[in-house]
Amino acid sequence: MSTITNVPASYKKKDGTISLSADGKSLVWRQDPSSPSSNPSSAQITISVDAITNLQATPPTSSKVMIKVFAQSSAKGTNDQYVFTFNCSHDEASHLKAALAAAIQSLKSAGAPGNASASDDKDNSSNKQSDLYKSRTDNELKNDMSLQQAVLSSSPSLQKAFHEVVVEGNVTAAQFWSTRIHLLRAHLVEQSQVRGSYNVLATIKPKTEDSIVRVSLSRDQIHTIFEQHPIVRQIYDEVVPKLREDEFWRRFFLSKLYKRLKGEKLVATDAHDDVLDQYLKAEILGSSERGKQISRVPHIIDVGGNEDDHSQKQGNRPDLTMRPNKTENVPIIRTLNHLSSKLLDAVKPIDLATSGSDNEANEIAELRLLDLQLDTQEQNILLTARDHKQFFEADPGKSIIDASKYRPLETNATSLISDLYQSTVGHEAFKWTLEHNLPERHSEKSQSQKSLSFDDDENASLRSACSHLSSILNARRVEMPGKNNRASGDSRYSGQQIWDQLLLTHATSSEFLRHFWDAFFSGDAKRSAEIRHMVDSLTRSLDRIEAISNSAGNGRHERGNEQRDNDNKRQKGRGNLAANELTYATVKRMIAPQEVAIKTALAKYHKALENVGDAIG
Repeated sequence: MSTITNVPASYKKKDGTISLSADGKSLVWRQDPSSPSSNPSSAQITISVDAITNLQATPPTSSKVMIKVFAQSSAKGTNDQYVFTFNCSHDEASHLKAALAAAIQSLKSAGAPGNASASDDKDNSSNKQSDLYKSRTDNELKNDMSLQQAVLSSSPSLQKAFHEVVVEGNVTAAQFWSTRIHLLRAHLVEQSQVRGSYNVLATIKPKTEDSIVRVSLSRDQIHTIFEQHPIVRQIYDEVVPKLREDEFWRRFFLSKLYKRLKGEKLVATDAHDDVLDQYLKAEILGSSERGKQISRVPHIIDVGGNEDDHSQKQGNRPDLTMRPNKTENVPIIRTLNHLSSKLLDAVKPIDLATSGSDNEANEIAELRLLDLQLDTQEQNILLTARDHKQFFEADPGKSIIDASKYRPLETNATSLISDLYQSTVGHEAFKWTLEHNLPERHSEKSQSQKSLSFDDDENASLRSACSHLSSILNARRVEMPGKNNRASGDSRYSGQQIWDQLLLTHATSSEFLRHFWDAFFSGDAKRSAEIRHMVDSLTRSLDRIEAISNSAGNGRHERGNEQRDNDNKRQKGRGNLAANELTYATVKRMIAPQEVAIKTALAKYHKALENVGDAIG
């Protein structure tokens, strides 16, 4: 490439000369030393050609000749702009612009293999990242602090439990994560997933505003277009920067080539582009060549080969036209099939590749007619039963006894429903409505049920379960959004706070119990210190449960007289509102299973401790 030197040009109203180096890698502007505003720091500007992202120039009919250079600054990470005004003839300025455009094109074409290798490195890194989670053992996951921090950051509830159990409790981080390996591995799998290839042209939606096509493209989308459609990369290298980059993409999305690559049918009314549509034939020829490059066709499915070897056309009359049938959608189908094949080839296969002989054996096995094969003999063990009567004769007395066990359930169904509804609502009007809305066929059963004793042993367990369900429903109604809860004001906030504390205490107590029983039944004497720490934590859990219950009991008494008057007014209109609030008894009933489990664990520990003391003494 020839060297362009000493072309007069001014930059920021400072006279100077602009030149292109002999190797075509740098554009240099030097300030004229005779200029009165000479400054040594800005006397020379050197622009690397490979950093130039865009080049604009004034039209040939303009009186002033100017070029605008956009260069990417590696130090600042910004896109700088340089405007040079030529103080020479149009021919010299055009000569410099052509030489600069040729230098940009040569560097771009030379860097294409490097870009391909970079994309390959990116694919390899993504594959390595996706394979990372498969080789991680449980011990590695438990020792990965960054992964644990990421899991805690993604789950606020887990972070609260970790702070309560590990930071303020006696459980170590290793013990905490030993029961949550599945969470660590699931988070690692989620982070290692990458987005696969997709048809990028189908996702881009050009918009027309004021008869101008506007499209927004990112660098990743442009890279994907070049990767999926090499013909677009070839056109881009040949046309840009003769055409501006935005002008190239605008014309591309209006061309027939874009519709062909996207898989749409071409019509006669489509606009013709003189620059881009001339590559349409090259794309069609390329697709036909791709169709011929078939790697290997097995003989058992090679229809063309079988037709040539064993023709069956002797008895059929040939086609009168002797012309192959043409289908308009064949080019579109071939384009979409080729793109789909490329997308599937980019996916890493899960199974290992098998040899050619194995593939042929599998293909032959798939074509076997299994219906023509001999029936296989069943290998069954025959069971011989000598007396078959015992399986078919039923004991009538036993059936009557079994049926009598279920009669109280049928008799007490109406009463149980009534008690459950009354305990939940707590208003006499609902009881009257429920009893009078029952079917008439159950009226006699309802009257007979009133005479039954409530102390019956068969009804005691059912009534206790009904009472337990009623207490849970009453407590949950406080947290549900509704008219009653919206009117309660501060009591709803305190109830929500108590409920959150209760849930956190339940989670931490379950964690302590899990580690206690794990160490208690291990039989390892070295874990005695761990057992003592868990016992201390369980004891504090009981104190915490008692404190939460007391705070729930004192919550209603701490409110003012005005709130109590409002509550009394609402009680007259809607029944007993106090039954729907979190009280001491309600909290104790809800946490009772957890409290029993903690006391059982402590009793087992103290009993084992006494046995050890007796054995030593």
